[in-house]
Amino acid sequence: MKLHMNAEERDFTRDVYVGSTLVMYGKCGSLPDAECVFFHLPQRNVVSWNAMLASYVWNSASEKAIKLYRQMHEEGVNANPLTFVAVLKACSFDAIADADDGSEKRLSSCQIGRALHSDARRKLLASNAFVANTLLSMYSRCKCANEAENVFLGLSARSIISWNVMLSLYMEQNECVKALQLYRKLHEEGMDPDHETMMLALQACYSFEEKGETIAKRTVPVKICQAIQVDAWKKGFRSDVIIGSMLISMYNKYDDIVEACFCCIIRA
Repeated sequence: MKLHMNAEERDFTRDVYVGSTLVMYGKCGSLPDAECVFFHLPQRNVVSWNAMLASYVWNSASEKAIKLYRQMHEEGVNANPLTFVAVLKACSFDAIADADDGSEKRLSSCQIGRALHSDARRKLLASNAFVANTLLSMYSRCKCANEAENVFLGLSARSIISWNVMLSLYMEQNECVKALQLYRKLHEEGMDPDHETMMLALQACYSFEEKGETIAKRTVPVKICQAIQVDAWKKGFRSDVIIGSMLISMYNKYDDIVEACFCCIIRA
């Protein structure tokens, strides 16, 4: 605030770059000050708009962020990748905040997300790595599985975070087979799974169910689990408490006492 006062004394606050930086009041938790600076700027460029959008996202003011993006669009300001990253995050937060209110609000968030996705495509920004990964996260949080899959498959470069987002989405929708198929594809493409990947894959094994289950079918998740166990140990998770406990629970569920005891001995 003292720096702001000094800038005003020198009449620097009318400068678009100084003003855009002052909008970062929002990052300090002072959203009213950020808004005051932004809406009194005589000129605003895309950096100014992005700073205000980011301030709303930092302060969980999702609706304000979406309204500001609409205003930005109406005023003909050309959005850049950072614009879409910010507003898509706002859309994601909105979906989470209202998840307990039923599917209606979530559907609304997904519809807004689709519109933002269309805007990004028209501006040839949807293939940007940061935008694409934020789209994937947004669709996942909105539980829009088809859209998330399309974005994921269209990614030119997938990080382990992208894979984990899809695995998590499949698990939330109880699509255990799809999750395990994705885990196998991850290996085929030479990706290096992390701790979260391992936990999600083990959750998929644990939740694996088949109608008309027989002893032969019950060996399927056990064999998959054994393969994941080998992967986990290669990654250095042999003594990891969480993964070890998940393995023991998994083998106990499918009555594989030998493997469960073996895991206990390794853990000890």
